[in-house]
Amino acid sequence: MTEPLKPSLPPDQFERQRALDPARSILVQAPAGSGKTDLLTRRFLRLLAEVEEPGQVVAITFTIAAAAEMRHRILSELEKAAASTASAADEFSMDALAHRALLHSQALGWKLLDLPAQLRISTIDSFCRELAVQQPLLSGFGGGLEIAPQPEELYRRAARETLRKIDQTGSELGAAIERLLLWRDNNWQEMEALLVEMLASRDRWMHGFLLEREPDWEALRARLERPFAKAVGAALTGLSQLFDQAPGAREEALALARFACEEPGARSPRELAECVEISSAPFAEGLESARDVFSLLSGFLQTQKGSWRSKLGLKTSDGFPSTPRGQAGKTRFSSLIASLAAIPCLETALAQVRALPPARYTEDDWEIVKACFTLLRQAAGELKIAFAEAGAVDFIEIAQIAQRVLQGDDGLPTDAALAVSDGIRHLLVDEFQDTSRRQHQLLASLIAAWPERTGRTGFVVGDPMQSIYFFRDADAELFPRVKTLGLEIPHDEPLLFDFAPLKANFRTAPELVEQLNQDFEQIFAEDDGSGVRFASAQPERKETANAGPAFTLHLDFVPQAGRGKFADPEAVRETEAAHTAQINEMVALVRGYQDSIDQARANGGKFRIALLGRAKKHLVPITAALREAKIAFRAVELEELAARPEVLDALALARALLNPEDRVAWLGVLRAPW
Repeated sequence: MTEPLKPSLPPDQFERQRALDPARSILVQAPAGSGKTDLLTRRFLRLLAEVEEPGQVVAITFTIAAAAEMRHRILSELEKAAASTASAADEFSMDALAHRALLHSQALGWKLLDLPAQLRISTIDSFCRELAVQQPLLSGFGGGLEIAPQPEELYRRAARETLRKIDQTGSELGAAIERLLLWRDNNWQEMEALLVEMLASRDRWMHGFLLEREPDWEALRARLERPFAKAVGAALTGLSQLFDQAPGAREEALALARFACEEPGARSPRELAECVEISSAPFAEGLESARDVFSLLSGFLQTQKGSWRSKLGLKTSDGFPSTPRGQAGKTRFSSLIASLAAIPCLETALAQVRALPPARYTEDDWEIVKACFTLLRQAAGELKIAFAEAGAVDFIEIAQIAQRVLQGDDGLPTDAALAVSDGIRHLLVDEFQDTSRRQHQLLASLIAAWPERTGRTGFVVGDPMQSIYFFRDADAELFPRVKTLGLEIPHDEPLLFDFAPLKANFRTAPELVEQLNQDFEQIFAEDDGSGVRFASAQPERKETANAGPAFTLHLDFVPQAGRGKFADPEAVRETEAAHTAQINEMVALVRGYQDSIDQARANGGKFRIALLGRAKKHLVPITAALREAKIAFRAVELEELAARPEVLDALALARALLNPEDRVAWLGVLRAPW
């Protein structure tokens, strides 16, 4: 009798087993479809069998849905283990891990299935709130810390109270408000809206120096200008090195600029011609001067779009008249451009100089920046008052309180941090590619408070190629940085991770995986400086017989009609017609699968079709067309129940019955389909 065939192991099985080692800190790169949640569940179960209390294993994710799914998976596996006997399966199998965790739970009397709240699985916001509530004195708000349902109202209250301080004549704050209002043409509404926007994102700018009573403005200016100077210096140094590959090009360009000013036209490069030289790195005359000279050079040698100028584009107004002398100048110009065009990347580098920021603030700009910081410091204080009066805070405030709980003013762990961290032996973080620098600092502060690292681990999992929360300050560059340098801990050695890259893709059809590998290999080929590199996947899903293509493109170019009074009526009609045609085509495509849908229903199965749109407003006309075509669909948070026609008809009938004198309600009843 032959034994049943064992399922084939994925190509990254060694990495998956290594990721379950309870003695190692692991950084897992888990591309889409690689079984990330499964691996997290296995790691959690493995660690449960090693600790003295279930709360010593903490799992943090970024959405409520992800936390609920992880909790459900863990409890589901424990329930399966409780209802069956342990098999002689692989020690890394889900069944074996669940049985081991359950036996450990029973031996220590945890009763996890009866008391599942002992499992510490939460979002990072919930985790921060848990830290903040434990230290009500540090929060300054007591022990409640309720979340404000509409924090925008509190932001606006704080903004208005801040702007009312303009009557403090002679004070630094009053002068700052006056300066900013003068800068914004006395637009109070705009100032209030800008303050509200800044308070809603204060975790991005609210650093320690901002809250100092007497800030060191010169030190702050140097700190803020440093990134500008670094970026400008790097760009100009690279450009100078490219020009060095064309000996004599600087002198010839300057000579041609002076030539164009001998018989000047309206667009002759007078400012460039007045320059003594076009300097090389390290720019003894200063970055600002070098940036200005190269900008003038770009304007002389290149078009407004940033491409090299041709001698055919040189006119009398540029200083190149239609004379033998002017023709000779054009020939010299053409020769210079030919020598420069032969240098790779020079054209782009020179064009980009025009977009470089100034290396330093002007004095007027710096006064505006100082006024902004003064105003923001006051607004941050007014917001704390608004929070205290309302008895509620926002998630940013909770995160800042949690950071203060973990780290003192001296940058060292607080006593509260030592108490909290001592109870955490293993920390798991999901979707690590979407952490911001503030959240990164929070995790580092938590680990910095560990009394010792022996027997404690960190486990972070994510995929920098899937980082999508940039609008929430997610920094995908942190993932490769942690991979290379470890998690940097204040006043201590970094926590180093073993890297475990997953390759297998269990979700996607093999032909699509191969196509995506080819496409994204090219998309990620250019280095954007983030350190994120493409990692190819290996298909593990079995191929299915499919006569049709994997996907089909239906393209239709829609004309741009303009906006408002500038809209072209004819283009508007063409755009509306194109949108209608696209919607009708979508409905026809859905209707084409009706036989497959009916067959799936008859067999007790499902046949799902997804319609995706760029925004909700783009899906609204599609849902209307599907309803008109009598095609059943489900739209989550797309259609409000109160706006459905049948609901409006029922409400009209109810109003008419309650008040027979309501003429509008009776008109609605008469219009209803009954």
